[in-house]
Amino acid sequence: MYRFPYPLDKGDKLRAYNQIRYLSKANDIYLCSVIDEPLLDAHYAEIEPFTKKIFKFKIKKSTFYKNLLLNFISGRPLQNAYSFDKGIKKEIEQIIKREAIDAAICLMVRPAEYLTDASIPKLLDYQDAISIGFKRRSKEGSLLKRMLYSSEARRLAKFEQMIFDKYDYKAIITAEDRKYINHRRRDEIYIIGNGIDTEYFQSSDAEKTHELLFVGNMQYEPNVLSMRYLVSEILPIIRLSLPQVKLMIAGADPVDEIKALQSENITVTGRLADIRDAYNQGTIFIAPMQTGTGLQNKLLEAMAMRVAVVTSELCNKALMASEGQHLLIGRTPEEYAAHCVELLKNKDVRDRISDAAYKFVKENFGWDSINSQIDKILTSRK
Repeated sequence: MYRFPYPLDKGDKLRAYNQIRYLSKANDIYLCSVIDEPLLDAHYAEIEPFTKKIFKFKIKKSTFYKNLLLNFISGRPLQNAYSFDKGIKKEIEQIIKREAIDAAICLMVRPAEYLTDASIPKLLDYQDAISIGFKRRSKEGSLLKRMLYSSEARRLAKFEQMIFDKYDYKAIITAEDRKYINHRRRDEIYIIGNGIDTEYFQSSDAEKTHELLFVGNMQYEPNVLSMRYLVSEILPIIRLSLPQVKLMIAGADPVDEIKALQSENITVTGRLADIRDAYNQGTIFIAPMQTGTGLQNKLLEAMAMRVAVVTSELCNKALMASEGQHLLIGRTPEEYAAHCVELLKNKDVRDRISDAAYKFVKENFGWDSINSQIDKILTSRK
């Protein structure tokens, strides 16, 4: 994978961590990871018990710039420039032979070229259709940004199609995202969703300090866009009924635009040692996502923590919860605001939805049952 699977501050890390933890019960795990940020001893210590060996790699800046130029000329995704290196590929191929690896899993398409020449059974976990995410993001921002995102969406779509044939098995989080993998045999892609550890994500009796809450990686552009939409379009309408409503934006690496939102009634936390603290302080979880792909782990976490959720149709396409029963859906700023005001003023409605949501995730999103599908796919080769 192209990111070390700890700390659990990004969705792909959370998915990888739980896959590793489950598969380690019956398999020796050899983790090959490209490191893109400082790795603390504590992070390493969280993964080491589940692995036989860990191999860490880093892309040199000179390699990144060379890749960027070559990919730009060749039409390959620019995304791959900071996750792929031919020298690392040779090392991984040697590891596979030396350690007599039986099967391999690649997490996401960015590092998928590392295993294309490996002669062992291998599974590509697309996770989501990253190309459609970039296509959606190409509708926003400056002309230059729209052009860059549109170009990258086309490059990624071609790469997603090409890499399909290099792997024996393929998986993706949602059926919705599978539709956007442009391959004639895309129905062969297994649907393996995300999960939630309801033993870990449990609510407490902590005092609610904020009426509204959002959690996410705050340098991820779809999250930034959703907060821009919330603060500029939705929040002013809510404040017509509830002038003192407070919003918490919690998550790692907030960009300057998010930091600038800090005010008397808006708290920007940055990275938290325990993200459960944020969920315990919020009355309503609001995620007005307009772009992005895959199943949003933040929704599962909020529901497991019994925080009532207001979100978009886009998010719920992956979650497939029942509108009005497990969550509320906004389609306009006015509708989002009306849902929030109703939930804040009516505790009975809020409790009904949060209780139903908790039961929904507990029954449908257990990590063990989800990851057992991967085990079955790889052992079916025998």
